[in-house]
Amino acid sequence: MKTIKQIADGIGISKQRVERFFKKNSIQPHCRQGQAMQYDAAAETLAINHFAESKTATQGDTQTTPTTQHTALYEAVLRQLETKDKQIEFLLAENRELRQLALPAHKTGTQQKGRLRRAWGELFKLQKGCIYESRKTLL
Repeated sequence: MKTIKQIADGIGISKQRVERFFKKNSIQPHCRQGQAMQYDAAAETLAINHFAESKTATQGDTQTTPTTQHTALYEAVLRQLETKDKQIEFLLAENRELRQLALPAHKTGTQQKGRLRRAWGELFKLQKGCIYESRKTLL
């Protein structure tokens, strides 16, 4: 994991060029550490390949084709999607486990509410009966 500055220093270009490249190609940071955005190896490889190709194209040695850039971008995005799919699978499994743990607690809570209602009902009947009995004795 590297920051944009570290990637730019490794390639030998300005930080701003790497930022523009990432923004233009919609390359998202892998994570954020404080205010520094961390990019994974796939993003770094894309930047290295892009700027290596652009350097050779400006020198006139070889011409870069859009398909090469698109293929590299496609592969990087595909790796990111695979990572996200694994994260989603993990979170779904964890969610299922938590729901299974919560179901018995919910049933217990519902049973306790029913018991409380019955107890309050009985208490209310007893109080009502006591009031009725006390009125009888007063009259």
